[in-house]
Amino acid sequence: MSAQRIVIRIGSALLLLAGLACALAPGFFAAAAGISASAAGLTELRAVYAGPQLALAGFLLWCDRDPARYAAGLVALLLFCAAVAIIRGAGLLVDAEFATYQLQSLAVEVLAAFAVGWVLLRGRPRASQTA
Repeated sequence: MSAQRIVIRIGSALLLLAGLACALAPGFFAAAAGISASAAGLTELRAVYAGPQLALAGFLLWCDRDPARYAAGLVALLLFCAAVAIIRGAGLLVDAEFATYQLQSLAVEVLAAFAVGWVLLRGRPRASQTA
């Protein structure tokens, strides 16, 4: 099994689990992140956190079915991880509050982005292979 497929499967599984967990227990994630959420806020957390994670998990599962789609899945996963890390990092700097949960999440997101990017670049054909 290729490294690309392994990363796609791991990414889809983790996003599926995280999305389902957030959809079913948004209060847990709100408390862990220091968010005080009303009933409307919990609905918002479900929509904004669980929704995109479940959508990306579904896309990655679709990509997993055809090797021609592996690169698209990896690019989507890379963009997702990088965007979340960049916005979280910027938020930490702007808000100047460095909670353990946020720092741990940032570390996971940065490492995930680098790992996905490495696998994506490693799987690209070299110029000598395309000629």
